[in-house]
Amino acid sequence: MNRYCRKERANSQKMRRDEIFYYAQKTGKIRFEGQLRTDFKYPQDFDELKFNNIIKRIGITQTGEKEDIIHNLGMGQVNGKFVINNGGILFFGKNRELYLRQAYITCVLYKGKDKVKILDRKDFRDDPVTDYENTIKFLQQHLRLEYEIKDAGPRIEIPEIPYEALREGVLNAIIHRDYLEEGARVMVEIFDDRVEISNPGELLFGKEELGRKSVARNPVIFDMFFRLDLIEKVGSGINRIKNAVAQKGLKIEFQIDKFFTVIFHRPSDSLGSTFVRIKAQAQAQEAQVEIIDKLSESEIKILEICMNPASSKDILLKLGIKRSGSFKNSLTKLLKMELLNQTIPDSPSSPKQKYVTTELAKNIVNLDRKQ
Repeated sequence: MNRYCRKERANSQKMRRDEIFYYAQKTGKIRFEGQLRTDFKYPQDFDELKFNNIIKRIGITQTGEKEDIIHNLGMGQVNGKFVINNGGILFFGKNRELYLRQAYITCVLYKGKDKVKILDRKDFRDDPVTDYENTIKFLQQHLRLEYEIKDAGPRIEIPEIPYEALREGVLNAIIHRDYLEEGARVMVEIFDDRVEISNPGELLFGKEELGRKSVARNPVIFDMFFRLDLIEKVGSGINRIKNAVAQKGLKIEFQIDKFFTVIFHRPSDSLGSTFVRIKAQAQAQEAQVEIIDKLSESEIKILEICMNPASSKDILLKLGIKRSGSFKNSLTKLLKMELLNQTIPDSPSSPKQKYVTTELAKNIVNLDRKQ
């Protein structure tokens, strides 16, 4: 009979059953995903639609038996009859919570910097890929966007925390969480000053090796996300998180104990006015687009001609048309919309009268050129 002992100073102490299990679990010798589930009703509780969607996404053509594909993905095997394991239930099981109650993600938006007032909460209990996608949508919904506008060009949306870093944080939590811990789940929490992404599970190596070493606690789950082209095989997610936030000039922390937590510090409140100002610029640009939609091509051409003061005769000549009622109506319309100004406003009928585009009109002309 084998005995397992732990070293305590000069003595060896026999390990209890729970200590042996904990050690095997901590060192990755017991794999959650590979445990066969004879209680899972296959094929009744197997979701064919999820299976077909995922194998299509990873580029597998179903030419043979479905069970062969499941087996090759590491999610089931023949044990007298075909049996699905925990990994298979995670990705392809119907009513997953009946078999894996702990396998879900909770996303929470708080008011303030403490866990007191909840503004929004979502629990995602689908397959890992769908849960990941829904979690990213939750983050995008509740985090601020910065809008960069240059030379009246199209706006560029810049998230306050780089999406690349957030995606890596969520993927890391899903892939490396300890699914054997039934009393905890992946948490994504948004506070006024930070975003925390945490998962149950200690590191399988020393803290000092974080970012230099990668050990997959759940290699089957890891492999599925790799096949879906959502992660890299080299396990460089932590460094990509660090690099992405460093480029943004943000602070990040890693808390490591029984849980692994990534803390993204949001831009300080002093930047809030910047977000508001830039958002106002974006809204102004949207209003300009609405104005463009109300103008004809010839009216936009008039605005272009009048970038430098021009008389009615000059405008008609450059348009290549004769004076008409429609031309007069266009001038009146542009004046009322404050897109044109008269150089002699006190004498509208002056023979020396010229027309010049306003600053708003110049922005509209530049915007129209870029569309």
